Amino acid sequence: MSLLLTITGPSCSGKTTLLQLLCEKYGFSQILSTMTRPIRPGEVEGVHGYFVSKERFAELVDSGEMSQHINFSGELYGSTWAEVERIVDMGRTPSVIVEPNGVPQYGAIAEKLGLQKISIYVQSKVDYLVDRYCRRLLGGIVSAEGNNYHAKRLASIVSEYENWPTAAEYDHFIENCGTVEGLDNLAQQVNNLVNEVKVYGKSRA
Repeated sequence: MSLLLTITGPSCSGKTTLLQLLCEKYGFSQILSTMTRPIRPGEVEGVHGYFVSKERFAELVDSGEMSQHINFSGELYGSTWAEVERIVDMGRTPSVIVEPNGVPQYGAIAEKLGLQKISIYVQSKVDYLVDRYCRRLLGGIVSAEGNNYHAKRLASIVSEYENWPTAAEYDHFIENCGTVEGLDNLAQQVNNLVNEVKVYGKSRA
């Protein structure tokens, strides 16, 4: 049985690193977005996403090739049916990081393609989330915007922490304790859950 995995969690919860580990060690592949924003330095077409004109994006929507799409800050983002099918045909597990509203969207995509969907929510303590954001700021990983910007981002992180766990129906909640070993264990835990669904049709957890 083929599956589609969604991963949700507040900013700085470690979900991106978790997905990277799943792709590197356990045969998962990230569903690449098709987008109209300009390609950034260091990004590679077909590795970090598919970069198209707004006219081409509109053609993909009109032809029914987009499985879902959104407009964010004037740029268009989405994923194609063909992208999910490409990963399945490779024998890998299509996986994507989504906000809560994306969980049912990708559930519908999985159902239409005849895939089992499994949704994971990555929890972390709020002090860890705030500390990780501050470390990113000090390390130059996030842009050095003004204090007002960072105050809003921190407020957004706290809001996500408080509201996102109940904003969608998730199959499993996992806790990131903030260590490298902990993330390795989480990746193994997620892989075990997915393998259980493949064998039994559902997780036994």
